[in-house]
Amino acid sequence: MAAEAMECEYLFLPESNVVIAESMSALELSDRDHKPITRPRRPPAPPFRHNGLHDVEATWWCGVYLFFFNRLEDAEEANDQITARQAATSIVFQDGPESARHLTYLANSRLVHLTNEKKLQDCFSLLTWESREEFEGAITGMLYAPKVIVKAYRAFEERLMSNKKPPVKVQFKSDHCDVDVYDIVKYVFNIAQISFAGKDIVPARTTPVDPPVMLL
Repeated sequence: MAAEAMECEYLFLPESNVVIAESMSALELSDRDHKPITRPRRPPAPPFRHNGLHDVEATWWCGVYLFFFNRLEDAEEANDQITARQAATSIVFQDGPESARHLTYLANSRLVHLTNEKKLQDCFSLLTWESREEFEGAITGMLYAPKVIVKAYRAFEERLMSNKKPPVKVQFKSDHCDVDVYDIVKYVFNIAQISFAGKDIVPARTTPVDPPVMLL
């Protein structure tokens, strides 16, 4: 689920600059009423509504989930690798009870990893997929997709705040052409599909395995 859908709140609305009267200094205005005179940083946000970008982000999270909770059958993990991956998984997916408070923690975690490539990359680096060259393109794509999604969110919500009708298909301007966020994420999943083709994928262990006991 998308972070915004969890919070039922727009999280990428544009900020307005604080405006202070030019005829008086901020200190003078502050002294007059004992508080600075500014305008709100943004007008009230419109009521939250689900949109297609939430589905795109949720789909991307499904791809992230696949990497963190599965492994190649022929790539058995050592105990230290299992521990490292489970630690990374707990950071990204915030294990905890199903409660409103936990949902907020989970939404915050998703927002952090959606907007901070370094944090997400650090967690991906603890997975055994990182050591397999054939998955380099898929992982690079999974790390790139959030940049596109966040840029699309900001463009969409900027139009919301400007009282313009949001586009049906959100696009952003790249260096050379108009790129559609849906097409980009679809392309990332196509790369992953090619990488996984013909591979046997099994659920990853979630707790370290005790070494076998030698029976004498």
